[in-house]
Amino acid sequence: PSQSGIRSFAVKPKGASFELTDSHEFIWQILATDLDFGYDGSLYVSDWVNGWNGLGKGRIYEFTDTKHAQAALAAHSAELMKQGFSERSPAELTKLLAHVDQRIRMEAQFALVDQNQLAALQQVALASHDQFARLHAIWGIGQLGRKTSSAVTGIQSLLQDSDSEVQSQTAKVIGEAGFKPAIPALIDLLKNPNARVQYFAAVALGKLQAPTAVAGLLELLKQNNNADPMLRHAASLALARIGNTDALIAAANHESAAVRLAAVVALRRLQRKEVSLFLQDSDPLVVLEAARAINDEPITDAVADLAAVSITADMSDALLRRVMNANFRLGAAENAAVVAKIAADTKVPEALRLEAIEELNQWNEPAPLDRVLGRWQPIENRSPIELTGIVGPIVPDLFQSSEKIKEAGTGLAAKYGIKEAAPMLAEMVVDTKRPV
Repeated sequence: PSQSGIRSFAVKPKGASFELTDSHEFIWQILATDLDFGYDGSLYVSDWVNGWNGLGKGRIYEFTDTKHAQAALAAHSAELMKQGFSERSPAELTKLLAHVDQRIRMEAQFALVDQNQLAALQQVALASHDQFARLHAIWGIGQLGRKTSSAVTGIQSLLQDSDSEVQSQTAKVIGEAGFKPAIPALIDLLKNPNARVQYFAAVALGKLQAPTAVAGLLELLKQNNNADPMLRHAASLALARIGNTDALIAAANHESAAVRLAAVVALRRLQRKEVSLFLQDSDPLVVLEAARAINDEPITDAVADLAAVSITADMSDALLRRVMNANFRLGAAENAAVVAKIAADTKVPEALRLEAIEELNQWNEPAPLDRVLGRWQPIENRSPIELTGIVGPIVPDLFQSSEKIKEAGTGLAAKYGIKEAAPMLAEMVVDTKRPV
């Protein structure tokens, strides 16, 4: 219990999303398993007492701010919830959209939707001076819009509202409603100075599968230049949903690495083999993302292209592992030669050399788990190949390496009956300095 409790935190806007602020221990030294706020404003917490010991103990605590324990507002909220909302008039419900308690606002919103009060919701969304009321009205209209997309027609003008959050949430519900007449206005929002507005506009355009938005999305990616990951995600996802593969393939020649990176991710979502075009990119991050797409999905038709990537001294571990795995999965003699060369290369990190040796060990009897991700991905119809001529030449290099490499090399030589290893093994046996 001394290390357990409830943390309190706040967030503040940062770009298209938020960042964590004011994280602190709120109630500590308690094995809290759940908590909830009562309609009276109190916090109720279930306490496990002694944890996993199974002593059958448990408590429920009520925590109350003494300054507000008798507040009339808390009592009013509790009374509202007790009475319910289904029988309340539209006039009363629209007023409750501005209530300080979010739960009251949500109940009022859902009740107005149940009553199909589109006009009342539109009036609040367009004319209220309370931001919460406007947002709940917009969300309510969005609920109606999922049944009939034309329900959002009356709030399309809010895409130009002076409140950026109103713009954002309007874009959100328009996209969810599939209201295509708003596409031009949403494209304009991609240039909005507020990142959150840009984010929701991009997501909406993706849901609307708007082909005319491709140029604007590419420009958004270029201007963002990977600074805001949420914007990058929204634009890349939108491009994938729109599905203009010609534009994505053409992006391989785009001047912006940020655009090329997003195009790779979009092509990955679409399972397109053309993602291999980006394996020759000048930006290492773009190349790695293309390799991840091919290996991790996997995109089977592009595995040969990944296997053919040239090994360089500055290649990242993540990329080299995937190049090795591509060769391993293809399984031909020329692929084994690539892996053997990596195993013998003293410039390659030890961990990757050991991985290469293990791949050679498993070459003709591959395990069913993918060697990069560890997921179930058995290799079917593997034809065994003769590896003696491939493994034999690298054994001397393995025996001139670290102890771990020597040990792994010994097993490899034994597996494939490499006779040239016999003298080296004999030297190891008589070496009194070697550990037993």
